[in-house]
Amino acid sequence: MRTFLLFVVLLTASLILAAALTYPAWLLVGTISVEPVHRVMNRLAMLFALIGLVMLTRRLGLANRTAMGYGLPRREFMGQLAIGWLGGVVLMAPLVALLLGLEVRTLKEGFAQTLPALIAGGIVSGLIVALIEETFFRGILFTALSPGGNIGESPDDRHAVPLMGFACRESEGAAGKTHERDGTTQGSFEQSSTRSANAAARGSGIVAAILAPSLLYAFLHFLGGKLRIPNDEVSWLHGFTVLGQLFEHYADPLTFIDSFLALTMLGILLALVRWRTGAIGACIGLHAAGVCVIAVLRADTTLEETRFSALVGSYDGVIGWAALAWFALIALAVALTRPRAAAS
Repeated sequence: MRTFLLFVVLLTASLILAAALTYPAWLLVGTISVEPVHRVMNRLAMLFALIGLVMLTRRLGLANRTAMGYGLPRREFMGQLAIGWLGGVVLMAPLVALLLGLEVRTLKEGFAQTLPALIAGGIVSGLIVALIEETFFRGILFTALSPGGNIGESPDDRHAVPLMGFACRESEGAAGKTHERDGTTQGSFEQSSTRSANAAARGSGIVAAILAPSLLYAFLHFLGGKLRIPNDEVSWLHGFTVLGQLFEHYADPLTFIDSFLALTMLGILLALVRWRTGAIGACIGLHAAGVCVIAVLRADTTLEETRFSALVGSYDGVIGWAALAWFALIALAVALTRPRAAAS
């Protein structure tokens, strides 16, 4: 968890530094175009976070393809991405059907005319968002928190570890190296205890690698806040004003708890896919498809006030209690499915 805290400190420091330098940055940007203070502060924080992320990943030895989740051969990786994208569409289809069937969302007139362009735009934006977020959350962070920081391997080459009480068989390379029995009960017990302790340690590490990035992933979705003031009133303090407003939603967390939990569960599902496949190709595909479907659904439908409106959250009118239940069911199925190494 120390590594995870380093990334949290990095993000926090980026926000504070951006807030401190928002005013001079806003003045500099003002020589080219007029931008609101909050936008300048947000872009500055992203820039500092990106620079810090590059430096920290190199320092931790995570600046390589395997650690970032790109360790598979290109053809296999792209195959996983394509399958993941199709799987993401299939994953979202029942949720979309439920919301339309219950008339929580209703189709707009002339939706068929705008559908092709929306799908094309959704595919592009979805891939961009997924590429960035999955590289960080299910790539770098997942590897950093995994046992030994070495879960960039394929499932055939790594030790299978227990998760939530369900153990998978170890890979052939690991399981084949057995200790010779010494013929004594004490020796067998010690060997068994050591193996059990090691497996438990690896299992707890995997759980941390799945849960911690998923919580951070959900947390960052609800940062926001705008500040519009006359240009002649902008000062050094307004960067920190924007910083404070970033967390305004957390003043009343119960208003978005459904969406927060649903996004956390989505992060868990994506992390489980990462764990099972050994790369982030399928994660990128799943994530990109979800972004695409939600973008199309929001653009071509209208959110209605019905007795079933509680099924969707206030975040985007799609992700809520219904999504939480559906994502949890799929995540459980993925968690209980044996990796390829165990299935052979």
